[in-house]
Amino acid sequence: MGCIIRLLSSLRMQLKGTLGHVLTLMTGTMIAQGLVVLVSPILTRLFSPADMGTFSLFTSIIAFLSVLATGKYELAIVIPESDREGLQLTVLSLLLVTVFGIIIMPFLIIFHNEVAAALRNPEISLWLMILPVGLIISCAYNILFYWFNRQKQYSIISRNRIAQSTSVGIVSIIGGLVAKGPFGLIFGQIVGQLITVIGFLRFIRKDLYLIGKEITIDSIKVLAKKYKHFPQYLVPSHTINHVSMHLPTFLFTIFYGPSMVGFYALTHKVMRTPLTIIANSIGDVFRQKAAAEYREHGNCRKFYMRTLLGLIGVAVIPFSTLYFFSTSLFVFVFGPEWEIAGQFSRLMIFMMFIEFVINPLHNMFIIAGKQKQYLIWQVLLAVVTVSSILVGHMLFKNVETTIFIYSLGYSFAYLINMLWSYKFSLGK
Repeated sequence: MGCIIRLLSSLRMQLKGTLGHVLTLMTGTMIAQGLVVLVSPILTRLFSPADMGTFSLFTSIIAFLSVLATGKYELAIVIPESDREGLQLTVLSLLLVTVFGIIIMPFLIIFHNEVAAALRNPEISLWLMILPVGLIISCAYNILFYWFNRQKQYSIISRNRIAQSTSVGIVSIIGGLVAKGPFGLIFGQIVGQLITVIGFLRFIRKDLYLIGKEITIDSIKVLAKKYKHFPQYLVPSHTINHVSMHLPTFLFTIFYGPSMVGFYALTHKVMRTPLTIIANSIGDVFRQKAAAEYREHGNCRKFYMRTLLGLIGVAVIPFSTLYFFSTSLFVFVFGPEWEIAGQFSRLMIFMMFIEFVINPLHNMFIIAGKQKQYLIWQVLLAVVTVSSILVGHMLFKNVETTIFIYSLGYSFAYLINMLWSYKFSLGK
């Protein structure tokens, strides 16, 4: 506990040194995610588990395609010294996702029924035809985020995140009241992100006016070649990462149907997302302090162990409580129809505990310069994720058992991460 308090105190000190930028960004993220969680009990009473499952599949497809759509050039926006190059990379990324969306649209319009049949979800068929629009808007949001991050416009980012969560919630509720099926969820997501993109574009007009005159197709081509290592190396890396994150949604849809995916998606949204925000905040502090200790002493084993034990101490009681009461809490908060989601959360509690404890510590891969090993671990996580779900389904044909085996496999991969990161903390 004392370690976590010291970590949070260190975070506050860092925030003062950066004029509150980190606090502004983190506060906006926490409020936005808080709004998502708060509106969830309303949405679970307007939409069925099958609707939630279809929506989750829709967003997972977008997440997969987004890796290919931009070539990950948006990650380079913050790198150039000149704003001119940064804006050119922004324009390049927006052009790429627009062209990609236009290319895949005819395919999805023609073969939407076949794709839906392959995914074992006929309900998503109609929505596949507008998926390219959702993809373009989603990627545009991420691209513009990196531009405003470069410009240190954290207040704009935070306000837009809150506006997005608010508009998504309102439109989803209205959609759920006026129409059946996943219409409200999908339409709310698209409209909410569109509002955020429009909000970003309002502020980027001045940048386009001042710098945009110098941007030409030829200059963008030159820049695309200069940063070609981003699509060459980051697209495969991020694809592997997305396999472990989103492939369970695809596999659970194919094996068990959209309703089971809806239960899984709700568990993920209301439990893992808030935990990830907390873990990432602690990880930011751990990265800074561990890196300083590693540079000064050649290792950071003591700080690593203090952080590890502190995280375990903080997490034991809340996670133990959730294990015994999660099913009752889900029924009370989200309604009796969502009891299975509470049962899923209990099956996944050990996985979420391990992930919460180890996530901040995996920064040791970066601190020790072990990017190659981190890529190997990402491959391991993806393989374990897929194989555990396949083994669970083929041997038991039961969703609860499959989720339990998936949870064990995922936890095993994270324990390997912990052992590896501890080894790196010992130094050379």
